[in-house]
Amino acid sequence: MASPKKVLVTGSQGFIGSNLVKRLKHLGYYVEEWTKDVRTINSLAEPNETVFHLAAITSQKRFQSEPYLCFDVNVQGTLAVLEYCKSVGAKCVYASTSGVYAVNKSIQVDEASETSPESNYAISKWLGEELCQLECSQGNVTSVILRLFNVYGPGQKQPFIIPYITDSLDSGKNITIETPNSVRDFVHVSDVVDSFIKSANSSTPGCQIYNIGSGIPTTILDLARLCEKISGRSGNISTNPQSITEQSGVYADTRKAQINLKWRHNKGLADGLQPLVNGE
Repeated sequence: MASPKKVLVTGSQGFIGSNLVKRLKHLGYYVEEWTKDVRTINSLAEPNETVFHLAAITSQKRFQSEPYLCFDVNVQGTLAVLEYCKSVGAKCVYASTSGVYAVNKSIQVDEASETSPESNYAISKWLGEELCQLECSQGNVTSVILRLFNVYGPGQKQPFIIPYITDSLDSGKNITIETPNSVRDFVHVSDVVDSFIKSANSSTPGCQIYNIGSGIPTTILDLARLCEKISGRSGNISTNPQSITEQSGVYADTRKAQINLKWRHNKGLADGLQPLVNGE
């Protein structure tokens, strides 16, 4: 009987990371969780076959108050992960963001679309992508970069938009939508976890980049209305008239992931929202 695959997960206590660890253990993987400072991971000598690198500071408020620390953790942390992978011959599966894409209107983007990250967080993730590609080009580390779109699911908390809406519905509070026509691509965390595992098992060489989303554009206003419909409650949505502009935001072209990873999203938005809205 083959021994279980040994894998390492950074950011294992976060929203996506905790869901990933749970699935990996269910599938019989031997999972090591790195909960220390990710910038020190290159001191680890114990080998693993794959590192799922999800550790990062994501809060825009922290990027405003502690920019040096945030960039250091996200960029130097990724460099430390790659140094560890190089030392033990591990593959790196790196969690990036759809925020690396240029946004000026509502468009579908593929992996070759223009990148022009606008937030500090997205810039830090883009720099991590560049490090992955550099280490790969030098023949040091095989990597898979997953550009995650708007991940949601059980366990996610505010300030993310879906927990904000569901919490407001649950408490009977007004739902204030500042940017009603902003377009998002919502993908359930269970499908995202599946993409990480398929990436680890992919034999495609080099450094590959994949969009992980539903490929379906949804405005924030339509999302709120769908949540209201599922809950059976209505009349709680208010918008700022001055913020109503043309639709803007990106949604995923996932054909590359479908072909190379044999991955596609399975859980539709209404199905994914129902237990969250109804508190199941």
